[in-house]
Amino acid sequence: MSGHLDDATVTTGAGGRYADLTDLFCTAKRGPMIVGNTLVFRDDNHVTTECARLLAPVLGTLVDQAVTGG
Repeated sequence: MSGHLDDATVTTGAGGRYADLTDLFCTAKRGPMIVGNTLVFRDDNHVTTECARLLAPVLGTLVDQAVTGG
């Protein structure tokens, strides 16, 4: 995903914490449209509601780690 390094630099430079989520959506070769029985992307910039619900626990953990510094 282009720009994620710039986003990380700006975020951490301003004192924030940055979580690169690329690995949640893409393999080394591509970003799959379907994982298991779940449609991942709604369009080129948005995941489906079902995918977001499935990823919510993972994202919650990443947010908790960012907030606590873990």
